Amino acid sequence: MWPPAYTLEPEDSRTAFEAVAERLGSHVSALRDLPAEAILSAWREFFAGIPAEHPVRSGRWFRGPVVDGRWMPDYDHRSPVPDVPTMAINTDTEGSFYTVETLPHPTDERELRGMVADYLLKGTDRVPDSLPEELVEHYRAAARRRGGPTDPVSLYTEIYGDGVFRYQIVRLAERAARESTAPQYLMHFDYTVSPPAFGSPHEATSPFLFGTHGTDLHRRSFGDGPLEQQVAAEFMDLVSSFAHGEPPHSAHCPRWPEFTPDRASTLVLGGRGGPRVTEVPKYDQLRVWDRAEWVPRP
Repeated sequence: MWPPAYTLEPEDSRTAFEAVAERLGSHVSALRDLPAEAILSAWREFFAGIPAEHPVRSGRWFRGPVVDGRWMPDYDHRSPVPDVPTMAINTDTEGSFYTVETLPHPTDERELRGMVADYLLKGTDRVPDSLPEELVEHYRAAARRRGGPTDPVSLYTEIYGDGVFRYQIVRLAERAARESTAPQYLMHFDYTVSPPAFGSPHEATSPFLFGTHGTDLHRRSFGDGPLEQQVAAEFMDLVSSFAHGEPPHSAHCPRWPEFTPDRASTLVLGGRGGPRVTEVPKYDQLRVWDRAEWVPRP
């Protein structure tokens, strides 16, 4: 969580809830007695439109949780790393959750740069003129090095997913590996979904973790063949063994070592080549965010 993208700052939170209560002819302490649908409708009205038009500066993309000094003492990037075993997981193309055919996506270079600039406004109220161009060219060069696609949708997908998800997951895992005495594990999930979705989007993990990949809701995107059943079994083994206080393991996976940033210790799961341990995939893409001054570096 980091402001102004992912959470409301405390004063903005008070402003938002007081405005919602006023819209409903009530007060904040009485909101719990009102219908959830009415509260949600008023909340959406308050945050309607682009972030620059919102009555508050923070909560530009997501609205919580809020640092209150008690339940949430501070943001992760400003807090000590707890000595708690952690399994951190990201998907290969987090951003493809937000760039499928049914959602707006860039069709040419001009639209790509414009959409990257708009995307950056999720995390700040001012975007340096040079930053969209720098991101696009950095990601294009990274894609060419690994032989990946360089079309506008693919580049936008990588930028979107890395900025709001993968960068922070990997950097926090690196920090935890350095500072915590508890074991840390990092997974890169790369199951490729079926059209109209593509890549391995945000939340592609859940249907395998909970065994719902073959249900009517998910079958079109994920299927229920031998590969899907194998990936689900591996994922369940890893998470359940970890939840029972053991190093995560499965009879069908190689040994998953504790995450060490400077060596091959990331488990890649979900692909047709089977699980494997390697260095952090697409690591070179993340460096641009270190100097972008957009995402707080953990």
